[in-house]
Amino acid sequence: MQVKAYRFILFILILALGAGLGYGTSTGNYMIALVALPAAIIILLVLKPLVRVVTEDERSYRLAGNAARWAFSVFVVTAAIASNVLIALGIRGAEAAGETPMAARAMTIAGTTLSLAVAFVFFVYLIAYIVYSRKS
Repeated sequence: MQVKAYRFILFILILALGAGLGYGTSTGNYMIALVALPAAIIILLVLKPLVRVVTEDERSYRLAGNAARWAFSVFVVTAAIASNVLIALGIRGAEAAGETPMAARAMTIAGTTLSLAVAFVFFVYLIAYIVYSRKS
C-alpha cells in the first residue's frame, strides 16, 4: 500500500471515528464510543505494516530541522509578546477597565506562567544546542 492510500484511509477512519463518537455521546449510547475507538486502533495496527515507506534522506532531515526552527521562532516571539501584554493588562489594564482585582491577578499569573514557559523552552533549546554541537 502506498503512503497516500494509507493517509486517505486514515483520514476516512478519523472522520468515521469522530462521527461515531459524536453520535454515540449525543444519543447517550456509549457502547458505540467504546467499540469505535478500539476498532479504529485495530484497523490502524493491521494496515500500518502494509505501508511501503520511502527511506528518509538528508534533505528530509534538513527540511524538518528548518521547519522546527521556524515553528520555535514563531512560538517564542508570539508567546513573549502575549506574556508581556497579559502582564501589562494585569497590572494596569484590568484596574482601569473596572475589572475586579481577581481578574487582574489572573492575567498577571497567566502572563508570568507564559513567560516562564518561554524561558523553559529557551533553556531546553540551549541544552539541545550544546549536546548536538559536542556530537559534531
